[in-house]
Amino acid sequence: MKTVFMGTPDFSCSVADALEECGFEIAAVVTQPDKPAGRGMTLQASPVKKWAQQRNIPVLQPVKAREESFLQEMQKICPELVVTAAFGQILPQSVLDIPAYGCVNVHASLLPLYRGASPIQQALLEGAKETGITMMYMSAGMDEGDMILKRKIPIAEKDNAGTLFEKLAQEAKLAVKDYAQLLQQGKPKGEPQNPQEATYCKKIEKSQGNIDWTMSAQEIVNLIRAMTPFPGAYSFFRGKRIKLLQASAETAGHSELPGTVACVGKQSVAVACGDGLLNIEMLQPEGKSAQAAGAFVNGYQPKIGECFERKMPENQK
Repeated sequence: MKTVFMGTPDFSCSVADALEECGFEIAAVVTQPDKPAGRGMTLQASPVKKWAQQRNIPVLQPVKAREESFLQEMQKICPELVVTAAFGQILPQSVLDIPAYGCVNVHASLLPLYRGASPIQQALLEGAKETGITMMYMSAGMDEGDMILKRKIPIAEKDNAGTLFEKLAQEAKLAVKDYAQLLQQGKPKGEPQNPQEATYCKKIEKSQGNIDWTMSAQEIVNLIRAMTPFPGAYSFFRGKRIKLLQASAETAGHSELPGTVACVGKQSVAVACGDGLLNIEMLQPEGKSAQAAGAFVNGYQPKIGECFERKMPENQK
């Protein structure tokens, strides 16, 4: 089946791999424009663009999917099917109307939960126990289309955004293979979403990782999981930024102010929160590699009563 694939990050490449393995004819790939990155701020191609270039597949990179020139290119290709996965733009109706088998999105949540740009992180932020992949027909609204199939997976207690990303990427490949099986009987029928159950999530910003110690210990654990490995959850200790990579929550009561070191052991550091204690397990001091709490205790010798601080940008003070 003549297909156009649209995607941008590594997650999208898993879907592209599955389409290729299932025998879809990928006539073109659409991805976001190259963006400056790294210390030199040189233009970098997206993972999906690199995937396509390795296979000599034509690449389109519209700044906006509503551009007339992009619509014309799509009309020339005239795909039977469009598949998207974390493309990063909402498609206009003029593009949605082109393929006879519709535009199908591979979304990393159990819709209608977590519509939007950061479903993996949002599930972790909310302490969800399960998530999954939904394949759905795209509509003019954001992630509002009829659902074709779902695949559920549990979220492990120690999962973070990185590990959950990998699990969902593999689940997305299986979802595409399920969809390919359904196509053998013709265009699959979709099931409408219940808008009353819909929740939404926005793009994750680096500033969200600045830990607010007045939150509960469990909320901070969830934040650390959602922000790891990127962009990172962090605080400041002795004026230096420290990323917190792994932690657990303790519900024990305390009288210390939020952010205060409440307990130090040979292999542990516990920090007071708005509710409970945060037991730091893994962290990364500024300019150093990731380390266990025991190494931090040995190197920094934190004292009870010292503080982890939340520093606000000057324009927010």
